[in-house]
Amino acid sequence: MSRHICQSKEWAQFKTKMGTPAIKAGTIWLTVHALPKPFNILPWKVGYCPKVGEMLENDWDKLAVEGKKQNCVFIKIESNEIKSDRPKVITQLRNYAITQSSRTFASHTLLLDLTKSEEELLAGMHQKTRYNIKVAERHGVVVEEKNDDEGLNIFLKLQKETAARQKFYVHPDKYYQTLFLTCHANTHILTAKLGNECLGALFLLRYGDTFYYPYGGTADIHRETMFGTLLMWEAIRLGKRLGCKTFDMWGASAGDDPKDPWSGFTRFKKGFGGQLVEFENTYDLVLNKPLYFLLTLGNKVRWALLRLKKS
Repeated sequence: MSRHICQSKEWAQFKTKMGTPAIKAGTIWLTVHALPKPFNILPWKVGYCPKVGEMLENDWDKLAVEGKKQNCVFIKIESNEIKSDRPKVITQLRNYAITQSSRTFASHTLLLDLTKSEEELLAGMHQKTRYNIKVAERHGVVVEEKNDDEGLNIFLKLQKETAARQKFYVHPDKYYQTLFLTCHANTHILTAKLGNECLGALFLLRYGDTFYYPYGGTADIHRETMFGTLLMWEAIRLGKRLGCKTFDMWGASAGDDPKDPWSGFTRFKKGFGGQLVEFENTYDLVLNKPLYFLLTLGNKVRWALLRLKKS
């Protein structure tokens, strides 16, 4: 896979503006975070390298050197390599303590091949998805590209409505506003309207030959028009017009468990015919073993208490 946008100079600038310094260690971008609460009063930090491609041993060396400079207890290294039939498992690395860890990004995503013609893409969709595109067109849903403050504000409003309705977490407005300004040349906002009513918005990013669909929001009206399906199809078409080769849907569920909170959204994405892929394992590069042990133990206790409180 090509280099992910989260390993780009632009993303590093965005994260730095948001108060999370991004530092280059060789060819890899490393962001430096305060320890999680209640440990954030301590002087140590945590490093994070999202969506890293194939790593050589000297990459680990460079990360370790930079992590120690930044007083990191450990560095989480999250792979963007697609897992093969013989997945990579790191059990030993010269001079370093490495442990398999949990992911921050989803372990799976859906990738759509944009080198195919529109006719081939439509043919590869689920029959119901193709039908719903036509339903939206018959209802008169109009999709527009609005790469300005108006488009951003429409997206922010609809995303917050969706989050409140479906009970999921979204970043503060400043996060998206800063990302929009920092990566403006490669940011595309699509909106779906019926008459004067805004029904949906997608916040899309282009980097290299990949078009990313990380964020979106919808209104809870006129669902019968299937506006969301047409909005997604127009995003795919836009990616093709921009010359991208891959449409990355940012995340998906691994299976078909209806209890999975992402099941409905994953089913919607699968309707467009993308390939479900799984990423290689995530690892923690441990730079301070005693503190890493205490942090890991403290985090387990914290989550146990939160689950007790919730029940």
